[in-house]
Amino acid sequence: MSRAVIAGYARTSFHFARKGKLSAVRPDDLAAIALRGLVTRLGLEPALVDDVLMGCAYPEGEQGTNVARIATLLAGFPDTVAGATINRFCGSSMMAVHYAAGQIAIGAGEAFICAGVESMTRVPRGVSGRHRREQRQLPASVLRDAGRRRSVPERRTTPLRSRQLKHIVEFDEIVRSDSTRSVGA
Repeated sequence: MSRAVIAGYARTSFHFARKGKLSAVRPDDLAAIALRGLVTRLGLEPALVDDVLMGCAYPEGEQGTNVARIATLLAGFPDTVAGATINRFCGSSMMAVHYAAGQIAIGAGEAFICAGVESMTRVPRGVSGRHRREQRQLPASVLRDAGRRRSVPERRTTPLRSRQLKHIVEFDEIVRSDSTRSVGA
């Protein structure tokens, strides 16, 4: 039985839904940027990837159908690389990791990319079910600490260069070092 290992990771930056710097960028394009960033960082030939497994809690609109397959093709991977979208709501991306590990364990593949994509800008309002009251419970100290760390780009964040963006985006927009109160207070 083969053992699965995580060889690396990449992500794009987080931004506010509907009003953030990435609100004009399609989720399949965001996912493709992260996929390209990962294989570049690892020096991995995309043709060696058996499957791209991508979690998506709300697979509708531009992140609907099979966003994993679409992002794989947009990333420039050969059409021999499969792509599957997994929906387990909040556990979608984790389920992708479990699925890939299982496939490796039974010898059904050697190299998988597990990912997740979600653009709440593209999901109709009210679908997520999260209440503003819950969001306000995030302590201000957590935001301040994250804001201080934000001054240096996280080395795993993939800079975004997209036809929809006028500039390169490499920082999380949702954290502020000057926060003195809870979110939404």
